[in-house]
Amino acid sequence: VPLQLANGSRILIDRGWVPFTEPYSPGKLSGAFSIEGYIRLHSDRNFMTPQNRYEEKEIYALYPGEIASHFHMNTLLPFYIVQTEPLDKSPFPIPATFSLSLRNFHLQYAITWYVLALLLGIVYILYIRRQRGTF
Repeated sequence: VPLQLANGSRILIDRGWVPFTEPYSPGKLSGAFSIEGYIRLHSDRNFMTPQNRYEEKEIYALYPGEIASHFHMNTLLPFYIVQTEPLDKSPFPIPATFSLSLRNFHLQYAITWYVLALLLGIVYILYIRRQRGTF
């Protein structure tokens, strides 16, 4: 949902999701209010993500720059907010839950370096044996 700020610029708000079976139309928000959430530059898109079809109102990945150029919104900010708390008591839209997941590859890195060190040790032993002629 685009939100117009006091300075005239607009920002996209990912308010959550609504099941297809539920009739829902977002109401207009006015006045001062606060939104709890986190900022994202864009959604993740991989080779399985379909292209956005704006005419059918099907958006699979949020790219504010792409949306701004498609809808001719010159004042759209280059990031969006993912809302994590509902603005009112209505059951929809269901906001996202905040989860901070940091990638932890320390074990894989340690195994890789130990295996490389072991292989280097074996190559060194073979090299020394070859130099001495005992190979």
